[in-house]
Amino acid sequence: MSTAVIQPIAAQPAASAPTAIAQPVKTTSKYMQDEHGLWICPHCPERKNCRSTLFYHIRRHTGELPHICDVCDKGFNQKQTLDLHMQARHPVEFKAQQTAQKNRTEYKCPFEGCDYTSISKGNRRVHVMRTHLAETTNLYCTKEDTGCYSCDICADEFNSSTNFYYHIAECGLADDLFPDHEAVVKMLL
Repeated sequence: MSTAVIQPIAAQPAASAPTAIAQPVKTTSKYMQDEHGLWICPHCPERKNCRSTLFYHIRRHTGELPHICDVCDKGFNQKQTLDLHMQARHPVEFKAQQTAQKNRTEYKCPFEGCDYTSISKGNRRVHVMRTHLAETTNLYCTKEDTGCYSCDICADEFNSSTNFYYHIAECGLADDLFPDHEAVVKMLL
């Protein structure tokens, strides 16, 4: 899949922005937060409440448009914006894509009586660990003061509970945490 690139926006100070950019107080992965917990743009004085919002804001600086329309080659910052474009500008092609998506593989929950299905094997894995095996998995999860989650088996840290639940299947299987459901957990990997 190709990625469109537009001209990046120039870094312009916001009207109410301080004259100097405050130094970051804490760093999580490649993004930094200030003393109020706001995420800091490395290109301008902009601050965002959510890290994902900052991620899309930064794309405005870099000019990256990773979601490309198959019909007219127009690029979009987010998949949902591309989908809205397809619905409005190319409804026939959009309907054909929707039909094709309905025919793709679905991953069903292996637990009897559960109707959960997903188009992603990873989402099914998280569902099983979070829903059906939560009693065991939660024993090995610690939420840190930083908001991160750590695995008590291997001490790895994760920035979301979803990432922890994805991880614990492998770590727990290696440590024999799921003796009654070993076959199910192996199938999830």
